[in-house]
Amino acid sequence: LMWVMSDRAIPRSFRMMQGFGVHTFRLVTAEGASQFVKFHWKPKLGTHSLVWDEAAKIAGADADFHRRDLWEAIESGEYPEWELGLQVFSEAQAEAFSFDVLDAAKLIPEELVPVRPVGRMVLNRNPDNFFAETEQVAFCTAHVVPGIDFSNDPLLAGRHHSYIDTQITRLGGANFHELPINASLATVSNNQRDGIHRQAVHRGRVAYEPNSLGGGCPFQAGAKGFVSFPQPLDGEKLRGKPEKFADHYTQATLFYDSQTAVEQAHIVGGFRFELSKLTVPAIRARMVASLVNVSPQLAAQVADGLGMPLPAALPRALEAPNAPEVTASAALLLTALPGDGGIRTRRVALLAAHGVMGAPLLSAQAALQAAGAVSVVIAPRLGALVTADNEAVEATASFENSPPVLFDTVLLPDSEAGVKALLRHGQAVDFVAMQFRHGKTLRALGASKAFAATVPLLVDQLPGKRMGTTAQCLSAGARKRIDPTPRAPRQGRGTYGRWGRRTTSAGPSTLYVQVVRWWVRSNPDIHSFRFAAPMLELNTPTTDRLNRTGNDMNEIIQPKSASEFAWPNGDHRMKTPNTSMLPGSDEATPPAVGLLKNAAQGAHDTIDRLADSAAPTVRRLGESVASTREMLRAKTDQMRTTRDEWTASARGTIRDNPLVWVAAAVTLGAVVSRLVRRGRNDR
Repeated sequence: LMWVMSDRAIPRSFRMMQGFGVHTFRLVTAEGASQFVKFHWKPKLGTHSLVWDEAAKIAGADADFHRRDLWEAIESGEYPEWELGLQVFSEAQAEAFSFDVLDAAKLIPEELVPVRPVGRMVLNRNPDNFFAETEQVAFCTAHVVPGIDFSNDPLLAGRHHSYIDTQITRLGGANFHELPINASLATVSNNQRDGIHRQAVHRGRVAYEPNSLGGGCPFQAGAKGFVSFPQPLDGEKLRGKPEKFADHYTQATLFYDSQTAVEQAHIVGGFRFELSKLTVPAIRARMVASLVNVSPQLAAQVADGLGMPLPAALPRALEAPNAPEVTASAALLLTALPGDGGIRTRRVALLAAHGVMGAPLLSAQAALQAAGAVSVVIAPRLGALVTADNEAVEATASFENSPPVLFDTVLLPDSEAGVKALLRHGQAVDFVAMQFRHGKTLRALGASKAFAATVPLLVDQLPGKRMGTTAQCLSAGARKRIDPTPRAPRQGRGTYGRWGRRTTSAGPSTLYVQVVRWWVRSNPDIHSFRFAAPMLELNTPTTDRLNRTGNDMNEIIQPKSASEFAWPNGDHRMKTPNTSMLPGSDEATPPAVGLLKNAAQGAHDTIDRLADSAAPTVRRLGESVASTREMLRAKTDQMRTTRDEWTASARGTIRDNPLVWVAAAVTLGAVVSRLVRRGRNDR
């Protein structure tokens, strides 16, 4: 559960996932010596993840996102690669561990047994036929090569049987191993005959051995075939689980304590999200009580998010577990495998519209392609664009078919006309805002600074401290940490003040980056966004920052003052910062908060003026409605009087005129006569 609720459960790509077997196997030498082994696959691109909001939106935008990413990388020649590593240890070492290595829910910390790289796996082609080569593939834990044997792992033994049964059911019979994708490269001779989907055509009359009709063939290979390792046993052989299997919490605590504060916050958020969907409060309380055994801090944060008191710890199955050898493992961090930090295979969105400067856009696209990135020109519609410098630029995607969550970074174009055209499209503004919210890099060219007034920023949550650096770059942006101690200025780096602007001699162009990814991850309960001072500025060369290596994306940065930002219409520039104090705070209110207060007061004044001007009109409408109601009431009374007069007159005429009665009697007689004749005809 800890692993599933962590960032590892929402990877940036299949190409950036770490894999390892939960089972323990044996390695057996030609001399018959044996040692335990666990297999590991580590991606060469490193391990990178998404944020939850990003992952949820990707699932809705492109349900095949991960498969498409893998397919396109292989098609473009960027072959995914994993390094195969082994953890090899003896039975004596296994007995000495505080946990049982045969428990599939346990892992061996690399501090105890290092992973030894021995090979690699490269996916260098896509399937020619997806059904024949992917849907029909049949894996089984019992299919091993000489030199690999099995341990007494109980779950592994169960899988030997269940996998075969599953393939028989899924692929329609016992001959699934003869399908081309599953067939052995070496010739296999056995006595298996007939059955549905049989591929081979055997000759002869026998399907057993020993035999004389077939000349004794085929016969067992003897020692040249698979021979199980003869494990020596002492004492009685029992069917059961060792006591160490009952230790369910020690390694869960190890995993949680090994994570950074940001990753721990994500685990808390994962549990809070899933448990909030439970409809039975008792089950929710029981789960939180179980988390108390993992970490009281974790359980307290989850309980607080669910609006419930912290329950007592759930009773442990093993009251006194062994003390762990390792209490925190650096190898369990997602940042333990950062990869090369390059931009290869990353998806970069180049926003464009009619009127943009084509030359800088094409230059950036060429540089990105040379670096191995996947660049896509996105515009309000597909097709050729009319650029300000008459360069030929063609949009290959639109805002409708390419949501921002499908890209790792975005490049904003130059030219005021082009930027104004983009600002008129709400989807373009949303594109930039979403990239900013998910902590991705924003690369701005020239006039595209106007986008600064459209992106939300947690203004009231930014700390009044200097921003430090970190050596780790993750998938789609730089994580930041707060350094409470002032740093001395270093060569090539500027100085900062609260809400001050940084100066540097790094280069002429401007790269907009952000600290929101760090701040949102560090403060998972923050959900309110403020619209002001949204961009953070860092001067840097044009192309160097596109390759995220070392500290390229981790420079010390600070937001510009809100008074230096113009809103899209250019009429609401804040002249002086608002230094009023927030209630209960000893920090001065950021300028953007004052701007919001002024805007709110202006809205209230406007509403009051509208109400005053509308009052006479409303009064006249009320008087008109009352007059109309009185007129309708008078008309109704007049119609009732007329109706009564006509009724009285008709009754008097009928009563005083005998001819009316005679005419009525004749008419009634004619009707009765007709009915009698019709009845006779029916009979």
